[in-house]
Amino acid sequence: MKGILLKELYLLKKHCAIPLFCLLLFLVMAGASMGEQSMMVFFPFMYASIIPVTLLSYDEMHKWDEYARIFPYTPAKLVLSKYLVGGVLQIAVTLILLTISTVKMVMDGEVQILRLVAMAGLGLFIGAAFGGFNLPFMFRFGVSKGRVAYYAAIALGVGGCLMAAALFNVSFSPEFFRVLSVAMPVLWLIPILLAVALYVSSYFLSVALYKRRYR
Repeated sequence: MKGILLKELYLLKKHCAIPLFCLLLFLVMAGASMGEQSMMVFFPFMYASIIPVTLLSYDEMHKWDEYARIFPYTPAKLVLSKYLVGGVLQIAVTLILLTISTVKMVMDGEVQILRLVAMAGLGLFIGAAFGGFNLPFMFRFGVSKGRVAYYAAIALGVGGCLMAAALFNVSFSPEFFRVLSVAMPVLWLIPILLAVALYVSSYFLSVALYKRRYR
């Protein structure tokens, strides 16, 4: 497993330097706009979920699936490497975004814990939903054919967020969180638990589909 993860790190360093730099820029913009543009806050989570797909595309380009059969790597380990990369990226996005947002709140003179927890929970859920939806298709049909699911996820995700924001007038405004402050803050942990459950379920589905592809 260590060898597979080292291979993933090599691909990240060699081919994903620009996407990772763009991700950092999106994080800075999201943290700076937190409270005014809710969609911008969620975009880094969606963008981070694309990077494992990019790694898969380079695997296919270099025929990694064929070479991997020479080594004692099970399909579960090959799939797990991509999910670990995606999970680490989502956690990193959460921590960096929370740090930037906290600094911004300190500079504004008010740190709102409930607001930060809500942002982290919903962001992780959206990131897990994007990655969890896309990766099983990629492992079953390959990146080229699986891109249909990728575009469908973007359309459904962005469209759903816009519709929800328009229908319920949802934003990260102080007034919105003052209304929600009467509820138990622990309720905001539900999206985090759902994100973990969704991501783990997606992993087992990807393993089953990947085995079926190469049996």
